[in-house]
Amino acid sequence: MGLSNLTKNLKISAKIYLILAIPLFFLCSSGMGAFIIQLKLSDIGQDLGIRQRIHLQLTGDISRAVADYRSAETRMVMTSDPIIEQAAKKEIDVYQAEVQDLAQQLNNAQLPPSMLIKNQQFLSDWQRYIDLSRQTIGAVIENHKADAHPLFWKELPLFDQISDELKTIRHIQGQIIEAKVNDMKAFFVVVRWLIILTTLLAVLLSIFVAGLIVKVTVKPLQMVTHALHALAGGNTNVNVPVEKRSDEIGELITTFILFRERILNAEKEKEAQLNLLVSDIGDALHGLSKSDLTVRITGHLTGGFSKIKEDFNYSIGVLNDVVSKIIQSAENIKTGADEIQQASNDLSLRTEQQAASLEETSAVMVQISNTVDHTAEGANASKLITDQVETEVVQSSHVVQQAMEAMNRIENGSKKIAQIIGVIDGIAFQTNLLALNAGVEAARAGEAGKGFSVVAAEVRALAQRSAEAAKDVKERITDSAREVENGVLLVNKTGDTLTQIVQQIHEISERVTQSAEMAEQQASGLRQVNTAVSEMDSVTQKNAAMVQQSTKAVSQLAIEAQNMMQQMQQFKLAH
Repeated sequence: MGLSNLTKNLKISAKIYLILAIPLFFLCSSGMGAFIIQLKLSDIGQDLGIRQRIHLQLTGDISRAVADYRSAETRMVMTSDPIIEQAAKKEIDVYQAEVQDLAQQLNNAQLPPSMLIKNQQFLSDWQRYIDLSRQTIGAVIENHKADAHPLFWKELPLFDQISDELKTIRHIQGQIIEAKVNDMKAFFVVVRWLIILTTLLAVLLSIFVAGLIVKVTVKPLQMVTHALHALAGGNTNVNVPVEKRSDEIGELITTFILFRERILNAEKEKEAQLNLLVSDIGDALHGLSKSDLTVRITGHLTGGFSKIKEDFNYSIGVLNDVVSKIIQSAENIKTGADEIQQASNDLSLRTEQQAASLEETSAVMVQISNTVDHTAEGANASKLITDQVETEVVQSSHVVQQAMEAMNRIENGSKKIAQIIGVIDGIAFQTNLLALNAGVEAARAGEAGKGFSVVAAEVRALAQRSAEAAKDVKERITDSAREVENGVLLVNKTGDTLTQIVQQIHEISERVTQSAEMAEQQASGLRQVNTAVSEMDSVTQKNAAMVQQSTKAVSQLAIEAQNMMQQMQQFKLAH
């Protein structure tokens, strides 16, 4: 109860600050907790990321250096090459110094006690191993390989022990890291629950405080708001319980009460003024109902009612002026209507004459359009015929071209046959010559060559007949070739003539095409003109009808203007 009274007397701004302060307090607490968590995580991260990493790196480097030392020692003992032996000796010295230095660094790296003990044990065993190794290396240097081998194998158990100690050190390091990680996980669990509990507590406390403030602030505000709505709706009997509060709500309740009292007083004064206004307006309206525009409100009114009085009297004055102007305008309208009626009659007559002229023009244009359409159709038909003739002439040109090619082939064949006849003529000449020689030889042979002489004579006669036949064929082929050549010339002339005819027909076709297109364009233009004339005729007919309607409307307007003048003259005007 005390907390409720305390919050009731707080200013609204203080209540808002209180609501904001609670989550802000827990937010600051969460921030401090986050800062502490960050420090803790930074420490754990530094330990895992720096110290433990250094420990692991040093341990790994030591293991590698020990293994390299053993490998170099093995090469030195097992090799028979002096160069490899010297190189291995240098590596042994380097790895020994490296192991010693790394082990000392690990010993100085703030190791846990368990690791420190193991590291010191490793150093002790490593020193023992070095002592044995020096004996082996000394035997190798002195070329006592037979003594070096037993010493080398004697080192092996101690080397295995050193390797186990390094593994143990790494195992301890792994356990330490695992413990650190487990600590971090446990710390995260605790922090998570702390954050959850803190957030839950902040939410619950904020809800509690907000509910308390709603109870002492919002509900009274809602009550005052409802009262104001009722008062705005005209309910002046609404009341708000008076509470002793020192905040803004208490001031609002006090202001509401004063405001309601002023409204009540204003309502009473308004009612008196309204009664006076209604009385005066009733008298004025009664005068207006009798067409008396000289009435005015003369009662004494104040406030907004005075404005109503002035507006009413001004409106009556304006109405008086308007009615006077309407009467004057009605007279002017009647005069104008008479003039418009006369002009409409004249316009109607001219429109009818124009419509008749357009109708005749439209008929003439239709005839011209039909004629041009027939001309265009004839031009198109001529174009089709010309195109067909051009196609047939082109086909004839192709046939003549093929004939020219055939005549050329015949001419070439005749030339080849003439060449073959020349060859046959040469063969006959050679055969005749051979037969003559054979006859001479047969004559020399006497009786023994008599039969051969007869054969030679027959062969010679045959050769002479072949030569004569070849000569006759050659003459005939020469005549044929001459005729073929003349035919080729005639066919070529025919082809040239057909080519010229094709070109001329093509030009004629183009001209006919142009004529057809121009005729089509003229027909299209005339159709458009015809359409335009038809539309003009239609518009003129409509205009004539509209003029008649306008004439009728003007006549009606003159009658209405006369009636309006008679009605307006009933008003009693102030001058």
